[in-house]
Amino acid sequence: MDNIENIWNELSSDFNKKPLPDGADGKIHTDRSDLLLARLGLKLKLGLYWTIFFIVVLIVAAIVHISQPMVLTLIGLMFLMMAGNLIYSGRLYLKIKRENEFSLNTRTVLLNYYDSVVRVLKMERLWAQFAIPLGLIAGVLYGQLLKAGSFGQIEFELRTLLVTGILMVTLVPLVILWTHWAQKYAYKNDLTELWTVIGELYENEDNM
Repeated sequence: MDNIENIWNELSSDFNKKPLPDGADGKIHTDRSDLLLARLGLKLKLGLYWTIFFIVVLIVAAIVHISQPMVLTLIGLMFLMMAGNLIYSGRLYLKIKRENEFSLNTRTVLLNYYDSVVRVLKMERLWAQFAIPLGLIAGVLYGQLLKAGSFGQIEFELRTLLVTGILMVTLVPLVILWTHWAQKYAYKNDLTELWTVIGELYENEDNM
């Protein structure tokens, strides 16, 4: 819980700042790179906002089902999964911010930012591959617990198992593919342009 609180406090402090960077204390000196980092940073923040939103939903659900221990157990497991994602993603985001503040030059800032964003996106894709099917299973268990009251009294009907199986092999892969496409659509152009800027800086240094 201390980790969650520390990450939350640091993220809250960062979210209260202006969305456009001040040029990393003069190290980033082009409007183009400033705008790129601002856009990528904002998109990373929005991803964290979504995770926080789902955590708040789970907290509200826990309050609603406060008198149902088995349901609370299931909600608690989902909460731990979302909190783990927030801690890991939040730490990576804050690490990006700290590294860029102490970078020596524009090229180093941009290269660090590029590598860090790519690392965050890879982690999010991997996390989605586990979280989405687990979310479906949790949803099915949630509905069954509301009927049965405890895990031991759950009796899955053949229809429920068939529907769950069909969703697992049809809807879940489609949702995973959609999240990957949405991530690529959101970040591809900015990352491509950022890589181009980095390449131009290398060329400028070679010509000096």
